[in-house]
Amino acid sequence: MHKSGDMLTVNTAQGMRQLMVNDQTTFLDENQQSISLDDLQQADNLAIFGSLQHDGQTTFLATSVIRISALP
Repeated sequence: MHKSGDMLTVNTAQGMRQLMVNDQTTFLDENQQSISLDDLQQADNLAIFGSLQHDGQTTFLATSVIRISALP
């Protein structure tokens, strides 16, 4: 994961994807406690919810970003 302004670049099973976040995006930790974008670290596993925007591009707007525990 790489953070730059209001964009996140994450590595997924389908390859690298760019996500947009805004002031409406919620960030939660493993215990469902509120955190911020700055609390996310490079090696964090994330569950990201949102939708593709119809802006002529493939912009994914994240509405919720949840840091999850690593899978065994």
